[in-house]
Amino acid sequence: MDGLTELIQHAEKLYAAVKRLEGSRRGSHSSDQLWANFGEDNKDLSQSKADILASTAAIRRLAAGPTELLQDLARHTELLACLKWLAEFQILACIPVDVTISVKDLADLVGVPQDQLSRVIRLMATFGFLHQPDANSVAHTPLSAQFLDNSWLDAAVFMADHLAPTALQMSLATQRFGASQNPGESAFNLAFNTTRSFSTSVLNSHKLRRQWSAYLDHAAGLYREEDIFQALSQLNWTKLGNVCVVEVGCRPPFPLFEEN
Repeated sequence: MDGLTELIQHAEKLYAAVKRLEGSRRGSHSSDQLWANFGEDNKDLSQSKADILASTAAIRRLAAGPTELLQDLARHTELLACLKWLAEFQILACIPVDVTISVKDLADLVGVPQDQLSRVIRLMATFGFLHQPDANSVAHTPLSAQFLDNSWLDAAVFMADHLAPTALQMSLATQRFGASQNPGESAFNLAFNTTRSFSTSVLNSHKLRRQWSAYLDHAAGLYREEDIFQALSQLNWTKLGNVCVVEVGCRPPFPLFEEN
C-alpha cells in the first residue's frame, strides 16, 4: 500500500471516529474538553477516543519528517520540565478551580519569579494545560484541573526525576555492562550513582514507591489489547521458528502465542 492511500484510509477512520463521538455527545452539555462529561466506564466514548488518537498518530507518522520529529522531542521535553517545575512549587494547587488568579498574586503566593512563572504558564497553555484569559491572569483548564489529584503529578515527577535520567544512561550502561543481568548493573545505577537496584530503591523509599505506582497506573499502560494484537498479527509466524511471546507484567505471566 502506498503512503497516500494509507493516509486517506486513516483520514477516513478519523472522520468516522469523530462522527461516532458526535453521536455519543448528542444532548450533553458543551465543554472545553471533549471527554469532560463522561466517566471512564463509557465504552463508546473510550473507543471513539482511542480510535481518534490512533488515527491521528498514524496520520502524523505518515506526514511527519525529521524536522517534525525533533520539534516534537523538544516540545515534550519542555512540557515535562515545566510540569515538574509546577509540581515542585505546588503551583497547580494554588490556582482556584473555577476562577482566574493574577499571575503576580500567584507568583507572590508560591515565591517564584513572576517572569519565569509567566513563561511556564504560556508554554503549558499551548498544550491546553492552563489557560490565560489575558496576559496577567491564569486559570485551570479541564485538563490541568485533573492534576490537582496528586497521583497524576506523582507520575509526571517520576518521569522527570527517574525515567528520563535513567533512559539517557542506556548507551553508557551498554558500554560498561554489556548484556549483564545483574540488577545492580543498569542505567539506573549509573544515573543515580548507586549500587542499589531499582527494585530495592523502590522498596526502601515510600515516595519513590508512590511515584512508581502512579507511573504504572497512568503512563505505563501505553498499548491497548487491540493494539498489541494488531502488532503481533503483522508478524509472519510461519517464518519465526520456535517462539514464545509472553505478556510481561501480568499476574501471572502467560504465553500469548506459541509456535513449535
